[in-house]
Amino acid sequence: MKRKILCIAVLLICQTMAHAQSSSLAKFKRTLEPQVGKTLTVEGTFRTAKLGYIVEFSGWGIYIYNIKDSDIDKMSGLIQFEGQTVKATGMLRYAPAPIVSPGNEAVAIAPEHFYFDVAEAKIALVKKSLRMRRHNGRKVN
Repeated sequence: MKRKILCIAVLLICQTMAHAQSSSLAKFKRTLEPQVGKTLTVEGTFRTAKLGYIVEFSGWGIYIYNIKDSDIDKMSGLIQFEGQTVKATGMLRYAPAPIVSPGNEAVAIAPEHFYFDVAEAKIALVKKSLRMRRHNGRKVN
């Protein structure tokens, strides 16, 4: 009986988390969709990702990758920002999830996402402020 209650509790928690994540994504999409086609600046953590790089903010993020093969060198130059806080500016684009025909084959597809083309994106490191703070009565940086 205890095991059954535990299983039900785990299922309810997973459902709640999935619902919270999907409503968080819906809110993120509602915020960004009106900005598609416009130049946008976001601040967040720069990371490597499945599609190239991503600037993470608000629990989601905007990918940065090359549209043309000729821009692959620009991608290589961005690794220096890995794990750092950056400002990324570019024309916001949107890629919907592709339609996959049903079948028995496993197919890897890119998820729907927002992105900047690396050819026109500008990435800048955010400088951390050097505010003085107190620690045990002493000023420290």
